[in-house]
Amino acid sequence: MACVRGVLGASELAEVPVPGVTAPAAGPGRVSPWRTRVGWGVVLLFVGTSSNTFAMFTWLPRFVVDTGFSEHEAGAMLSFYAILGLPVSLVVPLLVRRTGNTLVPGLCAVLLYGTGYLALLLWPREVLGGLPLVWVWITIAALGQASFPLALSLINIRTRTTAGAGALSGFGQGLGYLAGCAGPLMFGLLFGATGNWWTSFGYLWLMLGVLTVGVLMTARHRFMEDASPR
Repeated sequence: MACVRGVLGASELAEVPVPGVTAPAAGPGRVSPWRTRVGWGVVLLFVGTSSNTFAMFTWLPRFVVDTGFSEHEAGAMLSFYAILGLPVSLVVPLLVRRTGNTLVPGLCAVLLYGTGYLALLLWPREVLGGLPLVWVWITIAALGQASFPLALSLINIRTRTTAGAGALSGFGQGLGYLAGCAGPLMFGLLFGATGNWWTSFGYLWLMLGVLTVGVLMTARHRFMEDASPR
């Protein structure tokens, strides 16, 4: 190697292969999710789903008590709503992996959320065969939580590399949760200002519109890195 150093310059020496030593692979290029359709679509998914879910976790008991149920019943209903998030978090990733389709589960989640809210507002005290139908309405709305595991699944299925997944995860969840935290606040402020639950749920329907846009933006099978400047 001393002779080689005497003949070759430093830059040329770097290109000489050394037996038994493997050259390190070139590092991945910089990934910029904020410059891609997929990146912003994932942000909107997290904004829409976290706004709705966080608001329901915070205000569902108050709404139920306001419609005539006891605090114990309201607590049980909130627990039921939260528990239903578990089965959908297991089913949705498997469904997406098998079918490769994110549009259908995404739009179904929007429909379930919106239908559940409407039924809660229209028929909060209806009873069928001794069963308060509010449990049915809460079930429908709770199944809308399928949008959460869908958003998380998209981080992997819309990226090619570990670096891409990490960048998309930080960007999507960082901005999405930050904006989503305003969901309970806006819900409460609107109710406090109007004294009307329809106004508050109207905000959640608006956030379902945001969620729908995110679903549509990420529905096409594409990888974020393919559109991201390096």
